[in-house]
Amino acid sequence: MLSRYLPDGKGVPTGLLGITRDVTGRRQAERALRESESRLRCLFENLPDLVVVVDRNATIQFANGKQPWISRESLLGACGLGFVIPEHQEPCRRALEQAIASGERQTVESQDVFGLWWSNRVVPLAGENGVDRAMVICTDVTQERLAAEAVKKEQRLLRRLLELHEHERQLFAYEIHDGFAQQLTGALFQMQAFRETLSRNPAEAWKGFDSAARLVCEAIDQTRRLISGLRPPVLDESGIVEAVQYLVYECGKDGGPEIEFDHDLASARLPPPLENAIFRIVQEALHNACRHSHSDTVHVSLVERGDRICIDVRDWGVGFDPEAVTEQRFGLQGIRERARLLDGRAVIESAPAKGTHVSVELPLVVEP
Repeated sequence: MLSRYLPDGKGVPTGLLGITRDVTGRRQAERALRESESRLRCLFENLPDLVVVVDRNATIQFANGKQPWISRESLLGACGLGFVIPEHQEPCRRALEQAIASGERQTVESQDVFGLWWSNRVVPLAGENGVDRAMVICTDVTQERLAAEAVKKEQRLLRRLLELHEHERQLFAYEIHDGFAQQLTGALFQMQAFRETLSRNPAEAWKGFDSAARLVCEAIDQTRRLISGLRPPVLDESGIVEAVQYLVYECGKDGGPEIEFDHDLASARLPPPLENAIFRIVQEALHNACRHSHSDTVHVSLVERGDRICIDVRDWGVGFDPEAVTEQRFGLQGIRERARLLDGRAVIESAPAKGTHVSVELPLVVEP
């Protein structure tokens, strides 16, 4: 304001003086800052990863968007380690301390109390007093972990199947060596002795010839039994019902428990892989029951229910503790793995003095 002073010393306003300052740049900077903060917040809010800022004590000071398993309000002010399972808390604590102390990014994996797996990148943040906080970028790797576990499980399954296959090959080799090969060797010796003995003792020579013929017949029977054990012709010729009836006959002809077999199949023939799996499962379960259960009765059932085949083999014998059976018991493991390979399921229930129940379900449709 401009004034003119009168003789009495009083001022009379005569005009105004204004000072104008250009604040366009500051306003533009403030607007740009607000836009930048808005974009950054939008970015953080929509990141697929969980991003939190924690202090030295792992207290959560900031968390980005909502998580399906917990609200942001539940995260803010809480200790981040409290959401980690106890056995992973110490590695996470060390990673936070090392990031703040060294100023270098750290990486640690952990599982939370909700069962999810996370890959955590701990990034140190500098403040007025140096590095006193950290931003933790948490990537959900649960599916990757599950996939890796599935691969490991398949690898273990493959190893067990290879061991099972090798075990069956060894048993077959023992059967040939101790039975078929020995019988043929004995027959050969008898035939060689027949030629030398015939001229001086015909009666004794013909006894040896008859013994050789008997050994050859036994070797033929042994060969047929081995072939039937691998894959009985009746399975290809008549189907699974006739093949299981053949198993029942073979297991019962030398004594042992009474075997009952009932069946209700709508289809006379099933896909070959399914018939083969059913045969092997019944074969293993039935042989175990006849050899080890000491049960008076064994019941075998083969029933078609909807789109599944249900196999049941039950005895009321001595039973066993399933938890005490190791993976080296190839028979039970073979039942489970055969069922699993066809997308079925196998349940083996037993207890000492309570008998054993083998229940297997297989889908009727076998994927090529």
